[in-house]
Amino acid sequence: MYYVPRLLSNEGGYATHHVEDAAIVALKPPGLGFEEAAALPLSAGTAWECLIERGKLEPGERILVHAGTGGVGIYAIQIARATGAFVVTTCRSEQADFVKSLGADIAIDYRAPDLDARLANATDGRGFDLVLDTIGGDAIERGCGQLADGGRLVSIVDHALPQNLIRGWERNIQLHLVLTTQRRQRLELIGALVEKGLLVPVIERTLPLEDAAQAHRLIEAGGRRGKIVLRVAS
Repeated sequence: MYYVPRLLSNEGGYATHHVEDAAIVALKPPGLGFEEAAALPLSAGTAWECLIERGKLEPGERILVHAGTGGVGIYAIQIARATGAFVVTTCRSEQADFVKSLGADIAIDYRAPDLDARLANATDGRGFDLVLDTIGGDAIERGCGQLADGGRLVSIVDHALPQNLIRGWERNIQLHLVLTTQRRQRLELIGALVEKGLLVPVIERTLPLEDAAQAHRLIEAGGRRGKIVLRVAS
């Protein structure tokens, strides 16, 4: 059973104190500090919902994670690796070693003019079983051509551009558009991965709560490498 709260029904996360529904609260893994724990629920929860609950990722399957250094990508790579999947991700070439340290088997520069050909080569032309779109643009349309027959494409991005899905029909794909929910059970499963050392929070920088506006500017500028965490003064 999914817990689906009213959208923005209890907003107010940028505060020193906050009251939340018990149905979406779980205990912090004991080995994590509060700042590390703060970097997990939304992004790791989104990755888990996309890959495990909606994408039904299985061991041995081939997955493409777009934007492997982003807030969701860093966790999607680790969850996919823990599942036993073959993980391909897109990122800047200078970030290749970083995403491989998270568990990516292959990292491909998304700026490459022959990107689609490189992605096809990464699966020896067999296509991906699952594509996770975190970038938008024409990623759904292109993803339809990158999937194997019966593959799944999961997107968390609002797509304003028209998308031609004809190649998806040809391959009989599944398309999932995800507005993530929150659930205690999911957080507990993520926490179990953390305790086993299979999922590690990645924090690019920590800022005081009063610098929340700066944090948003950094996010909007792109090129992130993990999460930005806001620290509440004790």
